[in-house]
Amino acid sequence: MVSLFEIVGLEAQHSIHIFMIRYNPEQFRGLSRSKLHEALNAEGIPAFSGYTHAIYNNPMFLEKKFYGKNCPISCSHYGTELDYAAYAERCPVSERACAGEAIWPEHRLFLGQHKDMDDIADAFAKVKENAAELL
Repeated sequence: MVSLFEIVGLEAQHSIHIFMIRYNPEQFRGLSRSKLHEALNAEGIPAFSGYTHAIYNNPMFLEKKFYGKNCPISCSHYGTELDYAAYAERCPVSERACAGEAIWPEHRLFLGQHKDMDDIADAFAKVKENAAELL
């Protein structure tokens, strides 16, 4: 069995805070992302879909509310007003990740040994192998 570290090209000394896995439902017979989460959790692998919107769609940026001031959006440091709403067109990968492609195993899972990484990979493989039953 190939370890998750080998699959993603990491070495054991790396510390991972947020590790996203790109989810392609076609690889899981059309299984929804929420069903994948349920199945992974049932296998002991806590996972979720992460942020519901990209950082530039955070109301703090869109409504330009920064501690009663407009910095860093509309202050003299930039010489112009930044328009975070325009980023959606320039960041399609972020949009797709938030909309349905991102699977986030809890970051604490990556603090273990190689065997723990194997358990994560095995859980994904098991869910993929049994996707038809989960539908």
